[in-house]
Amino acid sequence: MSVKASRPIANLDDKRQAILEAALELFNDRGYHATNVPQIAARAGVAVGTIYHHFASKDAIVNELYRMLKTELSRALLEDFPFEASMREQFHEYWHRLTGYVVEHPREYFFIEVHHHSPYLDDQSRAMHIPMMEAFERACQLAREQGVLRDISMEIIVALTMGTLTALVKGFTEEGKAITPEILEETEECLWKALAK
Repeated sequence: MSVKASRPIANLDDKRQAILEAALELFNDRGYHATNVPQIAARAGVAVGTIYHHFASKDAIVNELYRMLKTELSRALLEDFPFEASMREQFHEYWHRLTGYVVEHPREYFFIEVHHHSPYLDDQSRAMHIPMMEAFERACQLAREQGVLRDISMEIIVALTMGTLTALVKGFTEEGKAITPEILEETEECLWKALAK
């Protein structure tokens, strides 16, 4: 499965890249609160002072990492999105792009999911989801008006799709199984039946 997504961390200078890669691994493995700056430095292979040369604090690291990955996810979902297509076609495209990103970038996706509502995100990070939500909300509102989509909020639509996919990937990962295209297709059909009027 392919998706329009690059590796944003890989585009930085070596030390900054190493710090962010180490932070991503540790935040995913240990959690934000159980990770400290010396651990990030050790994992990145740099001195603690080097961390503070690039970042003011651990909060600054997690916020930059979140913004970078959220930007990449938004680009993967929204770039050249066919908003002129039927709602069923739009949902298929959205699901295809979302599942493609998650399958190809599971570490990045789970980081976004875990930290999305975290109190240490700053206002800039919290605002990252607004353009994506607004774009899809306009499409969903039109579909509601046309009688294609149930009269449910965007928050519920996001919870159904993102929550279902997250649970699916976690379940299959923990059991060491691969998610096949057939499973994703069946899940898409179930979700659409839940959303369609």
